[in-house]
Amino acid sequence: MAGVGYRPDVGLDTRAAGAWMRRQRRLADWRDADLAAEAGISTWTLGAWEMGHNLPSLTGWIAWSEAMGLDPGQALGDLLTAQS
Repeated sequence: MAGVGYRPDVGLDTRAAGAWMRRQRRLADWRDADLAAEAGISTWTLGAWEMGHNLPSLTGWIAWSEAMGLDPGQALGDLLTAQS
């Protein structure tokens, strides 16, 4: 599947990043539809991120992080740490 896997241009494994995002959502006890609505994105978009089909844009990352109650910069640092 195109776009799924390691993205050397950003240094992330999209599947692992998506799994991390899904794990964070579940730990916070969010339903996908509720989190998507809070972040102002579609459930399809959230699902694509969580399945590793693509990565969120900067604005998408900020919306997701803030909806989760996380600082976007800290959340990105945590994601990168989890992948190292």
